[in-house]
Amino acid sequence: MFAYGSACELETRDMTSADLGYLKKERLQKLRREIGDVGAMFKAMIKSPERKPLKPGTRCEAVGLSEA
Repeated sequence: MFAYGSACELETRDMTSADLGYLKKERLQKLRREIGDVGAMFKAMIKSPERKPLKPGTRCEAVGLSEA
């Protein structure tokens, strides 16, 4: 649950950065898509009844979020 909240906070920070002119609109759109993908993965893990460990090569691993 904490990780999903952190993803939401990151999205809010990026939107604020764009509003203040520190982040280009194109970059914001890309980041929001990526954050949305990661958020969807977190939601799926939260809802998963078996909470299985991630397999190598999954999308989370590709974006640097593999299990530690």
